[in-house]
Amino acid sequence: HNHELQESKPLDKSNKWTQPSETHGPANSIVKNHPLKRRQVQSFEDKPHTSIAIVTDQKSSLEDQSKLLRRSNDLLVQSTTESLLEMLKAYSGLKECDDSTVTHIIAILHELYVRVKDSKGSWRGTVLGALYGLVEASSSKILLLVASIVFAMNVTGSNLTGACKLVFKIARNENNDNLFIDSDVPELLVDGLGRASPIDDSEACIYGYGAVRFLTGSSNNGPNSATVNGAEAASNVRSLAIRLAKQGLCQLMVLHLKMINEIASTTQLSGSPLHALFQLSGALRTLAGNHSVAVSRTCPDRQHPTSAREDEDQDIAQIEQAVPLLVRAAEMCIKEPEVQANIIRTLSVLSERAECCERLAVAASRLGILLGSITQTSQTVEKGLATCNRLGYILGNVMARWDTARYQFYCCDVSCDALLATLEYYANKSFTLKNQMGDSVVQVLTKLIRIVANMCVNGDVGYGMSKKSPLGEILLNILLKAKDPKTTELEELLFATLGALHNLSYYYEPSDMDGTCYPIHAGCIAERMKDIC
Repeated sequence: HNHELQESKPLDKSNKWTQPSETHGPANSIVKNHPLKRRQVQSFEDKPHTSIAIVTDQKSSLEDQSKLLRRSNDLLVQSTTESLLEMLKAYSGLKECDDSTVTHIIAILHELYVRVKDSKGSWRGTVLGALYGLVEASSSKILLLVASIVFAMNVTGSNLTGACKLVFKIARNENNDNLFIDSDVPELLVDGLGRASPIDDSEACIYGYGAVRFLTGSSNNGPNSATVNGAEAASNVRSLAIRLAKQGLCQLMVLHLKMINEIASTTQLSGSPLHALFQLSGALRTLAGNHSVAVSRTCPDRQHPTSAREDEDQDIAQIEQAVPLLVRAAEMCIKEPEVQANIIRTLSVLSERAECCERLAVAASRLGILLGSITQTSQTVEKGLATCNRLGYILGNVMARWDTARYQFYCCDVSCDALLATLEYYANKSFTLKNQMGDSVVQVLTKLIRIVANMCVNGDVGYGMSKKSPLGEILLNILLKAKDPKTTELEELLFATLGALHNLSYYYEPSDMDGTCYPIHAGCIAERMKDIC
């Protein structure tokens, strides 16, 4: 007789997607793919001599360029580090440059990277000085190599922040994902963040985690997701997420969250550390969301996962340890609604993962109290919609899966009263209200009613909730407003309300088996049953 009401779609999906980018093949593709090259010439008379000469000239020119490049690279290998730095200084302040200049600078930087990696020489300051003369270059390839070298020298402080800023700048453009695929920067970035404190080096964390958020953002929902370019972009994002996780990013995020919470327990967070928490929670969300999409689409047979998949799951499984820390952070950010809303968005994505949902089940009553505080602290009805919508989604997922959470939540009077108060608050608002992101009063009510319906799957909870006041009054009012739905949203609300009433009415007993009647609370299901029917 009992029905669990499940969400059909997750609330929170990343909006990052990749435009099809023009790709330029290697230089010799001009000859390889030339239509004249592919034609079969039977005799000299079949083909004009001039066309053959053009191709031959092009081929000769390209071979000459290739020889020059090899010779140049050989010379760079033989050059001293001081000579390499002098070459770079000649380009100081460079902004726009042609392809040959970019190629030359990249060759110098590659050679420099090999030499300085993990070194702690006294000339490190000289290297950094030469590199920062290139930070205004328009070429993303140059900037990424500059960041690689800076990271590779195990820098800290302002130099680490500078490298993170460069990576953030490049990562913002989704067309640059291929550059990261072909570089060591994902691993170097994690190592760099490991040398930073979210309190003392908060700016490095802001830009570092901001870059992670862009690099791991899902490309599956973009308009080009059905194209070859879209599939390649999604594959790139997936690959980057795996590499970041394997480098220990999840464990590092957990550590940084602990550090932030420890400070926030004694001092009100503000400024850069607060912004670092904002970016950190966003990076966690995209990392977890990306993984969830990949698992559901590429591994439908969960009974026989590959060993590689199991290894990847182990790397990202550390995310579940962040759940209680995020719940605590959300509680401490009650005076910072934007940061709190961002953290709750992350928890809503994590609630889709079974191991994270189990952790959330332990904190269900605390989430209920948090839900009750939103309507009290929000300046307007619209400003509280997004957070309540996601909290409703989280608790709906938890109540659909965990019976212990249903009972514990019900037994916590503060949580249960907060749920009913929030339900009543929005039931009395206009059903046409929406915020700029599309969250509406109707959506919030649907989520909250699903919490009630899923709680009532438990017999003790269902019986108790049927006597709760004013739940019957609230559901009756919603039923009257939604009984003739003109939109899909209203129809979903109507079905959710009927589902909740179905579960609640199953436990309705006007008197006990011995005929003894108990007092009926005003507004409860028992008191309004006749009107509901």
